[in-house]
Amino acid sequence: MAHRRGFAADAVAWIGKAGWADRELIRLVEAQDLTLVTNNSRDFRRLYAELPVHAGLVCLNAPANLVRRALIEALFDRALDVIGDRTDLLNTVIEVDAITVTRIEVRSYLLPLP
Repeated sequence: MAHRRGFAADAVAWIGKAGWADRELIRLVEAQDLTLVTNNSRDFRRLYAELPVHAGLVCLNAPANLVRRALIEALFDRALDVIGDRTDLLNTVIEVDAITVTRIEVRSYLLPLP
């Protein structure tokens, strides 16, 4: 989806990092100045709050009873809409929440807090 929209992107599994611990992934994205997209929002928000500077975090949030591939794709599509032509997500978190199957809300904020 990201490639079709003109973004460079890789999945953790595609680059042989599936199963890595969250802190290992953080070190990788920090070293390569990457924006991380995750549905493990709680853990990564906590870890990103510890970083003085990061290239952005995108959280795709859906209640467990609603998680389906089509919904996650809809959340990611909305995140890509929000990112748009931005070239910099410095210290930005974009949260895309599925409130219901048809209602999606987006919020953006800085983390760590200034």
